[in-house]
Amino acid sequence: MSYNNAIKQEPFLARLNADHAPEDQFHALYNAILNTWFSTSNGYLIDHQILYKNLKPEYVVVKRVGRNRNPLLIVELKRPSRWTTAGRRMVMRELLEYAESRFSLTQYGTIYLLGGIGLH
Repeated sequence: MSYNNAIKQEPFLARLNADHAPEDQFHALYNAILNTWFSTSNGYLIDHQILYKNLKPEYVVVKRVGRNRNPLLIVELKRPSRWTTAGRRMVMRELLEYAESRFSLTQYGTIYLLGGIGLH
């Protein structure tokens, strides 16, 4: 799948702030990528900034089946300076905790997790 020019240019703009950019510097890029792969025309919805028991992943891709909005993919973003062993472990821990808390809400057998640290 090919990305449009706006998506292709966004990583170059995001790099301007280097390691000190906050997570929200990457929201537009990740939102565009997720909407490309998980479009509403295919029945997906992308929730932003979902809060649950003090955990705060940036995005949850859901698919509605009947009355239920089934979580399929949980995305957690961190600033580029977190691209360390400890930072990667923190992202995985947060994603797993959040997925476990949401697993009972889906009718699917799998919830996928995506951790983005800057452009990684």
